[in-house]
Amino acid sequence: MKINWADEIKKDLKDVGKNLTLSQECQHYNGAMTGVVNRYKSEVAAWYDDNNPKENGFSTTTQNLWYEHFLNKKRLSARKIGVHYEYMHPTQFPKQDNQRLPFFSYAHDGKNMICTVKDSVFYKKVWYRNRKILWTEEPSGKEGYYYIMQSRSVNGGYICPNCANPGTLESMIDGCDYCGTKFHLEDFKEKISCFYLSRSLTGSRNRNPAKLAVIPVVWAILGLYILNMLGYIGVNTTPAWIVLIVGFLLIIITMEILNSTRGASHSTITKNKIRTVDPHFSEEYFVSNLTNKLLSIHYAENADEIRPFAMCDLSRHIKSYQDVIECSLTNYLLKDFFTDENWQHLKVVVELRLRRDAGGTLRDEKENLTLHLIKNVNLKTAAVSDAVAYACRGCGASLSLLNGGKCQYCGNELKLYNYDWVVKEYRVK
Repeated sequence: MKINWADEIKKDLKDVGKNLTLSQECQHYNGAMTGVVNRYKSEVAAWYDDNNPKENGFSTTTQNLWYEHFLNKKRLSARKIGVHYEYMHPTQFPKQDNQRLPFFSYAHDGKNMICTVKDSVFYKKVWYRNRKILWTEEPSGKEGYYYIMQSRSVNGGYICPNCANPGTLESMIDGCDYCGTKFHLEDFKEKISCFYLSRSLTGSRNRNPAKLAVIPVVWAILGLYILNMLGYIGVNTTPAWIVLIVGFLLIIITMEILNSTRGASHSTITKNKIRTVDPHFSEEYFVSNLTNKLLSIHYAENADEIRPFAMCDLSRHIKSYQDVIECSLTNYLLKDFFTDENWQHLKVVVELRLRRDAGGTLRDEKENLTLHLIKNVNLKTAAVSDAVAYACRGCGASLSLLNGGKCQYCGNELKLYNYDWVVKEYRVK
């Protein structure tokens, strides 16, 4: 009898707070996921050090995440900028007695088993040109998240990543018996679909109200002290000044608190709307997957390179991004969701941090986007088929984003909206 290892892992994680132990099977799987994360770290460091990177330089990533790295490397090379990781600490498992992380959680989206590995991130990343350091990033101790996916059924058996037809691994290697899609053995290994630092999901919408009060209160105390030193606050007028300033501060703090919670509650309302249609919807996975696409758009040399991601003309925007060498999502808001006869529609507002090449140095700036995303109304799973490969609907061959998703055998083009969200409208605010 097959063991339902997904349920076993969830049960172990639920009980871990009680007995502080994990079953041997859960320990084994957590160790395997740690190995995937550390192989990915090694591949990232080697990728940016290599002057002649291979087209398929990552064995540990989904196509979307690999493509983001591929376009980023092309952009850096075009601007003669090198990137080097001076160090990147591996994820430790089993963890030491005094370590809280890494933490492992598991879910199933209807097609793929998804493992989230949360860990403290320690690395030093250096951008340089002509042996001159342009920028250094060192997020020591920040929390990072790795999403790892594998096309497996809930009971642990293998399924076709394209149509979810169950079968043995041996039967899948020479093609799915149901849809005919062809696969390689590596396609059925665990794949990292995204990595992001905690700042990606902890922007202004989640700020702590207590922290919001600190800055204005400090400025108020400093202002009162200076005014008193200069003699502008007399003995009789001090209470009036204090009442005025405290009242002003309360208004600012109240507005900030309302603003910081409004975005989170609005996103929750929209998320609940989506889940009436797609019960497996994961907000975190959606945001990280969207980030992969937005980064690819910012690193693209021309519109053809990101043609599968958009149903609108992004040429003008891509032209303005030609000096962007680093990009990250810092905040977002799920504005609205609705469906019609053919499509699911999702409107999103995102805030990005762009790092531009300014010649002798790099320059950071913010960008705010309003996006209208669509996907096939019948597509119900959150993580779609990105775990392995996109398949040609004409002949079943695997499709690559490298040539814009065009099948090399029959010429059919990838219709990404049958797998995932694509951009229908893209506006820079």
